[in-house]
Amino acid sequence: MSQRTGPNRRSRHTRSRGLALVESVMGIVLVSLVLVCALKGAGMITVSRRVTLERVQGRQLAESLMAEIVVLPYTDPDTASLLIGLDTGETSGSRSSFDDVDDFNGYSQAPVQDRNNVALMNDGRWEWKVVVDSVNPAAPNGSAVVTAANGLKRVTVTVSLAGKTVYTLRGLRGAVD
Repeated sequence: MSQRTGPNRRSRHTRSRGLALVESVMGIVLVSLVLVCALKGAGMITVSRRVTLERVQGRQLAESLMAEIVVLPYTDPDTASLLIGLDTGETSGSRSSFDDVDDFNGYSQAPVQDRNNVALMNDGRWEWKVVVDSVNPAAPNGSAVVTAANGLKRVTVTVSLAGKTVYTLRGLRGAVD
């Protein structure tokens, strides 16, 4: 058997080289698409982890402040006032002077600190706000009522990071100590 020589043999090699180039370009395009999708997926995982961490930190901060609030008496021990908010002689600047639950109404602080003004987070973008209102004991999730004479106060602690609400916690405080 003799080997073929001539134009047919060359044209086969030429066609093979051209096809290999097209295949290489398609392979590069496919690898690039897979790489882009993988990077997007990794980015989404990173963002999801950060959001989850911020939510856990926000919950811990809200629970910390709520625990401090709900152990206080329902009404001011000195005046027995039924009005929501600070009583005479109390200042809004320091919560160390708060002696009942409703003193926290309207309280906000950024960056968040404990009762002794020690920073709780290294990131100064954290903030918490408190709303205390009287509610009907038969419908504690309903609208606020005017006075605290009904025997139930709803405490709402909202924790934010850089102006975005991260966690909201609601608790109830009854008049029975």
